[in-house]
Amino acid sequence: MVRGVLLRQADAVPRRRAQCAWCQDVTLPNDVVFYSARLAGPAGRRGATVGTLLCRDFECSHNARVLPPLAHQGFDRDAARAERVRVLRERSRSFVETVRAGGGEG
Repeated sequence: MVRGVLLRQADAVPRRRAQCAWCQDVTLPNDVVFYSARLAGPAGRRGATVGTLLCRDFECSHNARVLPPLAHQGFDRDAARAERVRVLRERSRSFVETVRAGGGEG
């Protein structure tokens, strides 16, 4: 059972405005940086890591819950927001599962 994942922020910053891999927010001016986590198991003991681009201050949960703009007449903004929250959960769980699985070495 995973109890937590230690994320380390990279010293370098993306050269261009990057998009968060979890919340994929494109409307808010949040800084996005590269975070890495050591893999579990033998791979992690050898120093193997996995990384992703995330909101610097971990604003993903808030960003996913912001009511999106009206895309067209009849657009269900509440359903769109619920879908963003669902996708955020799926992406973050997938990242944790990758860490837990040790990059496939089990």
